[in-house]
Amino acid sequence: MEFGRREERVKSLAVDNGYIVVTARSKKKEDVVKKVWLVCDRSGEHKTVATRRRSGSKKIGCPFKLVGVYNEKRLVWQLEVRNDEHNHEAAQHLEGHPFVRKLSQNEQKMVGQLTEQHMDPRNILSTIKKQNPDNVSVIRDIYNAQQKIKNEKKVGTTPMQVLENLLHSKGYVYYTREDPTTNVVEEVFFCHPKSYTYWRAFPHKLKEMLDKCMEPRVIITDRDLALMNAHKLVFPDAIGAYAVMSSGSDAEVGGGGDDQADHPIL
Repeated sequence: MEFGRREERVKSLAVDNGYIVVTARSKKKEDVVKKVWLVCDRSGEHKTVATRRRSGSKKIGCPFKLVGVYNEKRLVWQLEVRNDEHNHEAAQHLEGHPFVRKLSQNEQKMVGQLTEQHMDPRNILSTIKKQNPDNVSVIRDIYNAQQKIKNEKKVGTTPMQVLENLLHSKGYVYYTREDPTTNVVEEVFFCHPKSYTYWRAFPHKLKEMLDKCMEPRVIITDRDLALMNAHKLVFPDAIGAYAVMSSGSDAEVGGGGDDQADHPIL
């Protein structure tokens, strides 16, 4: 028997007949799979391990075995039947089996796209089932797919990089402060874009929040007259200062107030 899509075709045929066939092992040549061993999911023997949680095992030593070998000249997979016997009856219902519930590549891609659109997992599952009435996945499969996508995005990045990428992609207003000697990020401030807009429109709300912890002693602006007038009303005890950016990276800072010397601008 020959097939073009490797073992997936065989697994699909097995499901149609009430059996589950899985890949026991495979052999690669130059990082390309050239040979696969396919067995029944009930093959092998159950190893008894004393645990608090007792559960039944599906393994009953089913002898069914197929071997697929890739024919490089004909560019097809050839299937050899080593044993076509099962030592158990075909299942009448396979809806609860993880293999049958497995999302296809297109469905996994859809999960990623709908997740980016902030769709609820249950609605994602409903959408998939509408497009594929034969789909028997459950909500747990959607959660697992989402977690897999998140893990793939984290590959090769540090937790700090993941956080910064997330803040940037979601449009958050954020600032970081690094140690000048090691360039290690020591402080992170971030704010949701809607909150940032609200706080600019209603600064007194920000003041109410700061009343519970601390208020700024110095406010630096770029000579924005509206802001300079507003801060006198919202933070009357703060010293007003302005910064004029020079052609270089430094800024010239000046300010007003009789007690400026007692409150150095940092």
